[in-house]
Amino acid sequence: MKIQELSKKSKLSKDTIRFYEKIGILSKPSRDNSGYRKYDHHFLKQLNMIAKAKELGFSLDEIKELSDLLYSKSLTKKKMARQLEIKLQEIVYKMKALNKIKKEIQKALDGLCEYKDVLD
Repeated sequence: MKIQELSKKSKLSKDTIRFYEKIGILSKPSRDNSGYRKYDHHFLKQLNMIAKAKELGFSLDEIKELSDLLYSKSLTKKKMARQLEIKLQEIVYKMKALNKIKKEIQKALDGLCEYKDVLD
């Protein structure tokens, strides 16, 4: 399939697909006689994996690292579990930070802002 079809099936723009190729997160496709990239279902599977990893909060660098391990057959269940544990801890930390910010904003909305005396 050509990039336009892959773009439709993956729901990613052609530019995003090319960018993923450029940074090495997506395998380089072969080309036909006219120079057009040729993609098979392997690429769609890779793009779906990248999208899922992004949904889980992984950065592109982290996804590239995991992809490299996966496609070199070096990614074990234990390594993947460890990466997921690290990501979970990051999310827990971010949630605590966001809850703290939420409480501060709620205090300000409730009229307990420390600067309320200087506001009109």
